[in-house]
Amino acid sequence: MIILYSVSCEGCAGNQALSKVKQVCKKEGIDFQERRTIFWDRWEKEADEIMKINNVKLPFFYNTDTGQVLVGNSLTPLDTIENWIKKETINE
Repeated sequence: MIILYSVSCEGCAGNQALSKVKQVCKKEGIDFQERRTIFWDRWEKEADEIMKINNVKLPFFYNTDTGQVLVGNSLTPLDTIENWIKKETINE
């Protein structure tokens, strides 16, 4: 599963990596979730742990199967996103 951890709506903020990730997940049959840390304390704690381990800040995408993080924005190339997501399907 791929999870987007964020404080606010990344789609509303114009982060086009979100639509690219959703597109690839749908194509590959991979579950996708958005978790806004402002709404749930549990999600904030999850995000905090991941940020400490990977030295990243919100927003970021997290691959639950591989533990890998992708910090994506509108400038992130589609092939970078595809390669990162496809690593999950190889490990299943």
